Amino acid sequence: MADAETIQELKILADIGDLRYLDLHLARFISSFSGNYKSELALAAAALSAAVGKGDLCINIEKDIYNFINNNNINTIAAKHVTNAILESAEEAKIIGKGDGYQPLVLNSNKNLYFQRYWNYQNRIADFLRNRVIREDNACDLAHVTENIEILFEKDSRQKWQKVAAAMALLRNFLVITGGPGTGKTTVVVKVLALLQMMAPTPLKINLAAPTGKAANRLTESIKEKRATLPVSDKIKMLIPSEVNTIHRLLGARFGSSEFIHNRDNKLTCDLLVIDEASMIDVSLMAKLIDACKEQTAIILLGDMYQLSSVEAGSVLADICIAGINSGITTDTEEKVRQITNEQINSNNNSQKLPDAVVSLQHSYRFSSDSGIGQLAEAVNNGNIMQVKQLLEQSKYNDICYNVLAEEHALIAALDISPFTKAVAASDPQTALKQIFSCGILCSHKEGIYGVENINRRIEERLQTKGVIHKDEMEYHGRPIMITSNSYRSGLFNGDIGIIWHDKDCGFKAWFLDQQGQPISFYPRQLPKHTTVYAMTIHKSQGSEFDFVEMILPEVSSDLLTREIVYTGITRAKKKITIHADKRVLFESINRKITRKSGLADIIVG
Repeated sequence: MADAETIQELKILADIGDLRYLDLHLARFISSFSGNYKSELALAAAALSAAVGKGDLCINIEKDIYNFINNNNINTIAAKHVTNAILESAEEAKIIGKGDGYQPLVLNSNKNLYFQRYWNYQNRIADFLRNRVIREDNACDLAHVTENIEILFEKDSRQKWQKVAAAMALLRNFLVITGGPGTGKTTVVVKVLALLQMMAPTPLKINLAAPTGKAANRLTESIKEKRATLPVSDKIKMLIPSEVNTIHRLLGARFGSSEFIHNRDNKLTCDLLVIDEASMIDVSLMAKLIDACKEQTAIILLGDMYQLSSVEAGSVLADICIAGINSGITTDTEEKVRQITNEQINSNNNSQKLPDAVVSLQHSYRFSSDSGIGQLAEAVNNGNIMQVKQLLEQSKYNDICYNVLAEEHALIAALDISPFTKAVAASDPQTALKQIFSCGILCSHKEGIYGVENINRRIEERLQTKGVIHKDEMEYHGRPIMITSNSYRSGLFNGDIGIIWHDKDCGFKAWFLDQQGQPISFYPRQLPKHTTVYAMTIHKSQGSEFDFVEMILPEVSSDLLTREIVYTGITRAKKKITIHADKRVLFESINRKITRKSGLADIIVG
């Protein structure tokens, strides 16, 4: 085993919470196969495991090993010895390989160290993308496409990039449509579906999916609404599906297994797969998703590349967007898009390997020129502290409100809990759910005075004091709940939100909206793990939108508070954002931009 002193130092870090016990156990496991380098590779494994726990796929064996040892005050071994041990072990190829064997660790040419499984996921995605972009454009009658584009899109300069996206979706078998809140990602995809069906010789089989139940329900509602207004025949409208599955449902999750029914040996049968909120997809799920797609299946990913990345490791959408945007548009595609749309785009392909793959929508339809939310989100995304400061201090915009972080009791008193009061008094659970979905109280942290757990408890106490709820037992009338684990039997998944409702005939039941937006109910004993959700973390809010958002940041800054956290919280709001934060903490968060280490973008274009 590894040197006892090294393992003891790692154990102390785990005991005080600076490492996970998983990191410690992996370090012990790796060291048991590490020959003469037990202590060195134990440290390397602990550092890599800790990085994966924070969302990275790899670590650099020089810089990141040094930082891990230095930041954790590890004294038993020097960073250079760990780096040298990794290099020498890679030469021996027993425990560290180059990715073409079965060694548990992989070292690439850039001196980045991976666990084998993440290296494998990353390369499966990169190979898939490279194979897609070398394929020839889909054959089509450009003049006929132009006629249909003119039917679907108004002559409006703001729709330029939507039309470009539609044309490229027709030409290419893989496309990412990215854009900020309200830029029309859902609008354009409904028109893309109509265009593809109008151009297809036989009706296409289309599958729609999203990472969470909330995101799936929101996309279902949006497609229904936008499909009804399309200037096309009822026949074409009928060919545009509105049922949206979670990715897990689509692939066929197996109880007690991380594998799916649909995989590389049992492919999905659709002609087109559309995935919304793709920024939430981690590297493991993305690899399994593309494995399940036939070679001829077209894929469209929708998402905001600047939103928070997935909870699990990887930043797949952002990596693809970076590679695609840097690769640009080829001259051939530029000419075809010009012929189809009469829109001029600049071909700027620089011989990198993911051209014609990403379209970035520019114009926000959600926020008008007199709205502050869009400007605030853009300023945060650009790291423009001066503009953020001006927007918060001016009273120019009615949709932005900034409150200096108050003491706990004053903050709870200031929060708008009227939607929860209206939910309890609603005539039926479906109306109550609409009230709950109208507002979002979002916290950056789960624990602490200003974390979700305490805020939930204090709001509950306030409602009980006012006589709105009667919390005699765990389940009570009007209790908003969030599912925290997947249940394939019930069809409820992590992040789904419902309400406990009591009636004289059935007693207490939990009500949710299904994929068609219709209410469904369960007895509490049928529910998977769940928790009260007057407030939720910003991470959990992804895939959701609220008319009104109150965002709470803690009193002390930390590495968890990043630009992406603030941007995601702000962009959940459609009508008004209220920020409760210390300005120093807020500004430090905006300045703290986290880029996950993956190497995917480099592999794609390298």
